[in-house]
Amino acid sequence: MEDLPIFNWWKISSGEYKYALKEVKEVDVTDELIDFIEKWQQDFFDRYGISDDFEDYFETQKEILELQCDLALTKDRFLNTKINLLKQKLKAKQDYRRKGEEYELKAYLDKFMCIQIDAKKTSVVEYYGYLDLMKKEYKNGKA
Repeated sequence: MEDLPIFNWWKISSGEYKYALKEVKEVDVTDELIDFIEKWQQDFFDRYGISDDFEDYFETQKEILELQCDLALTKDRFLNTKINLLKQKLKAKQDYRRKGEEYELKAYLDKFMCIQIDAKKTSVVEYYGYLDLMKKEYKNGKA
């Protein structure tokens, strides 16, 4: 996470797992990829905390990935129904986050920090460090 650009994190969080790679390309969903993303997400949650809605969102993503792996292994077409239902549930959860909300928050950070944050170069750790600083400043009435 120290090296991962926040832009990539936003993409991964929305289910575009190819952005977890150094060179972005289409990838197959494998058990190893699922384990890797889960460890990454757990690291993120351990560092920055998580809301119940956000945790539920990631649990749904995990269920979809596991079913996709099962489908690839078993060819059980009934799993497609489960996958589609979970994708609808996930889409409903995504609707609570407005499109572009990440960039709106980034714009507030840009203004607060008096700098232009480059989402493709600023790491997740650095970005959330800025957010924490902004929260503290607002809490203390300095911003």
